[in-house]
Amino acid sequence: MTTTDPEFDRGALAAMITRFTCSLSADGLTGRTARLETRLNWPGSPDALFTLEAAMTAAWPCGRARRPTHELIWITGAKTADVWVKIRAFDAEGRLLLDRRYGAEPGLNAEQCAQARAHG
Repeated sequence: MTTTDPEFDRGALAAMITRFTCSLSADGLTGRTARLETRLNWPGSPDALFTLEAAMTAAWPCGRARRPTHELIWITGAKTADVWVKIRAFDAEGRLLLDRRYGAEPGLNAEQCAQARAHG
């Protein structure tokens, strides 16, 4: 599959966001997260931003009183070989809680993620 395949784009983006929210849950940081900043280095259409926003909303752990605000930054001119998403979480005072960069490979173990959410 190539990154120009729309099905791959959606799945890969959702997996990157899910991996990040799993890391937040595993570290016990979801309750402290007030803002998410996401930089998208992705070739193709800006429709990926809508997919990313939907994935961020869907991946947020259930049962949390509030969801963080989202800042989405699309980096244009990306090369197919250098596709990534950089996500940073901040608390209400602007302190950095978590900073991760993910490549285009989904590679998410759903069972491990569910366990992380249960303990986050």
